[in-house]
Amino acid sequence: MVLLAVIAYWNGLAEAVHRWGNQEEYSHGYLIPWLLPTFSGKNAM
Repeated sequence: MVLLAVIAYWNGLAEAVHRWGNQEEYSHGYLIPWLLPTFSGKNAM
């Protein structure tokens, strides 16, 4: 299921990772996938 989602949204994910790595104001973006389940109250990971 996760693989299908990665394939479906590959262009958007690649753009996000590129932006997070190259623009200082977006560098915290790497933390979002780890913090989102914590604040949503769901054990997604």
